[in-house]
Amino acid sequence: MLPNIAAPIIIIRDLSREGRQYMEIAPHLALWPGVCLTVAVYSLNMFGDAVRDLLDPRLRGRLGRYGAGSGRRADGSPSSSPTGPGSPA
Repeated sequence: MLPNIAAPIIIIRDLSREGRQYMEIAPHLALWPGVCLTVAVYSLNMFGDAVRDLLDPRLRGRLGRYGAGSGRRADGSPSSSPTGPGSPA
């Protein structure tokens, strides 16, 4: 670094103060970043669930927690007979 030049220090407090000015003028500007963040978090969550379903040895041979082979009815109660191809509907 040059001797008499200080590096800029970014403080989150200062960034939030600058952002608050824009939020008071145009609050819709926070909509799309919020939607993108929500979609990204939900996608990572679903990806993690899929990886867990693939790698969990207790789920071998079934379609996972949300699949047809989960052994549960739509109301969440356990079914008395397994569902799947070849079983009476």
